[in-house]
Amino acid sequence: MKTTKHRLILPMQAKGNVGKSLETAARACWLNQRGIHWQGFDLDGDNRTLSRLFPGQTKLVPLNGQADDLDELISILRKATAAPVTLLDPRAHLDWLGTLFAQYDRIAAKLLPAAEAATIKPKVIPPIGEPPSARRGAKVNLSA
Repeated sequence: MKTTKHRLILPMQAKGNVGKSLETAARACWLNQRGIHWQGFDLDGDNRTLSRLFPGQTKLVPLNGQADDLDELISILRKATAAPVTLLDPRAHLDWLGTLFAQYDRIAAKLLPAAEAATIKPKVIPPIGEPPSARRGAKVNLSA
């Protein structure tokens, strides 16, 4: 039987106002009521929900969706084993997360056991000189 020693909990949803911070705060309350040690990282510098509610257990690390945020995210992931449970309160509209996941897909063989890595199909990157495929919603007429 495998024993899990650490949990990293990150609500995944790119859209805002769907309850990511509420769910994270509720889980933090639940952990506190049961005396379970946890740490948190608040990635939303605009709302600061988790860091305001739990200042002693949460560090504010505002990410704004830029490429240099990857260094901060890697730093947070390295700290995930410092407590049995790590909660992340993300910021909505983090497009760089898709870029990060695409990078993970490309190196899946180094990150995962062989059987799991074989199930990952990286996105096809167009050859140099050819335009990338249009993003969903990119052709929406916002002026009408």
